[in-house]
Amino acid sequence: LKLGYRHIDTAQCYQNEDDVGRAVKDSGIPPSEFYIDLMPLHAPGDKKLRAETWRALEELHAQGLLRDIGVSNFGEARLKKLEETAKVALCVNLIELHPWLTLRTATSMVCSRQEVINSPTQWLGLLPRS
Repeated sequence: LKLGYRHIDTAQCYQNEDDVGRAVKDSGIPPSEFYIDLMPLHAPGDKKLRAETWRALEELHAQGLLRDIGVSNFGEARLKKLEETAKVALCVNLIELHPWLTLRTATSMVCSRQEVINSPTQWLGLLPRS
């Protein structure tokens, strides 16, 4: 952070919130310099919870607390369903994409039509930890 790096990727399943919070606090960087540029709805989950969570993200976006909102691992059906009710256009669909798992055409077409960016995750595949 002191060198200017600002991209922090965190999710509850990473269990890195405490470390990230401590690093931000210890950096001495004023809170006004931090912002959330992208908050994706990770892992589709339960239909009702998914809709409620998306509405909460839209509210945070409306308040100016999130620059953009997106999704993670949404296929064609879920993207279309979200499109029906979303008030804020999603900007990205984070999907697993690497040489051993290529882009699914249907998801690509839906994202292209909606001007949603497909952003690859695990772009080198799952590498064994040593």
